Amino acid sequence: MHTYYNKRIIAYVYIKINNFYEKIWLLKMMAKRKRNTNITSKDVAALANVSQSTVSRVLNPNLEQSMISEDTAQRVREAANQLSYSPNPIARALRGEKTNMIGLIVREITDPFFADLIEIINSEARKCGFNVVLGYARSDPGEGLQMARILDSRQMDGVIFLGDLKNDKEVLQSYINEHHPIISLCRGRKIPGLPTINCDNSLGIRMLAEHLCDLGHRVIAFIDGGWFGDILERREEFLRLKNENPKCSQFTWIQAADDDYSGGFGVINEILKLNPQPTAVIGSSDTLAIGLIKAATKKRIRIPEDLSIVGFDDITVAKYIQPSLTTIRQPIEAMAKKAIEVIVKQIEGIELSEEDLFTELRPNLILRESTCQKTN
Repeated sequence: MHTYYNKRIIAYVYIKINNFYEKIWLLKMMAKRKRNTNITSKDVAALANVSQSTVSRVLNPNLEQSMISEDTAQRVREAANQLSYSPNPIARALRGEKTNMIGLIVREITDPFFADLIEIINSEARKCGFNVVLGYARSDPGEGLQMARILDSRQMDGVIFLGDLKNDKEVLQSYINEHHPIISLCRGRKIPGLPTINCDNSLGIRMLAEHLCDLGHRVIAFIDGGWFGDILERREEFLRLKNENPKCSQFTWIQAADDDYSGGFGVINEILKLNPQPTAVIGSSDTLAIGLIKAATKKRIRIPEDLSIVGFDDITVAKYIQPSLTTIRQPIEAMAKKAIEVIVKQIEGIELSEEDLFTELRPNLILRESTCQKTN
């Protein structure tokens, strides 16, 4: 009888000691985290009382797990959660595994249109099990090349370029030559070997021009935002309409200083110097159009009674300004979804179709308060 109770007491004390040391272990790991020391798979293995290889197999869905019991796997996952551990993507890359990270190099992070698109790209990537690492090129091809190299050194599974950079072919060609998963959005002209997704910029300009002409406007100015590939396509379509359509013979082209609110604000004096005076203006981007609305209002020009103004992109603020902006909506949800679909295909080694190599999606005309029938 005494032997039975002695064994019970010994077992009880053993359990208490184990629980005590487990708590001590967790306290040490918490202190390690506070010192910004990385928690490793070795720490997880020790807490879960398994080997490091078991931790790797449980936490990496690409590895074989059939020999690991559900009880063991659950113990590993709980230990990883307790320690807030996640596998190091660089270490995974060095082992030749996917990092589940996609680099995103954006031309102008301050551009409201790109900001909206970045958010949706990130959301679509997460649905497919990828995280997005953002790099800001500042419209500079040198910065773009440097960002590409930095992201590559971190072993991204693929890279998305959002917006073109001036003279950026060196950046892109290096990726194409190395067969690195890559895709470009909103760059206009396609480059051989570079999967590209665009909105149909030409169709968008035709929609705006037809809308204004249907309202009786004939003297229409186009505010150009610069050298960017997508804006170049919009300018070319505007000039093509001017040369080929008799109704568009009085179309006028004006170059803004910058493709932003200040650029639109600054062209008001150029517009007022024109003869004949335009009754409508097409901004090659919403930021230009909104800047122009602000400048015109300061000059006591009524929008849309004296001057109808339209934009391109449908950024979030377009529907909240006064008056709200008639514009072309780029299908950014479809663009982001297609971009992630194509980059994931490349990462998984799936051959791309012709549509994957160049996709041009249809925009929509959004009618709001900044346009009206031309008055005599």
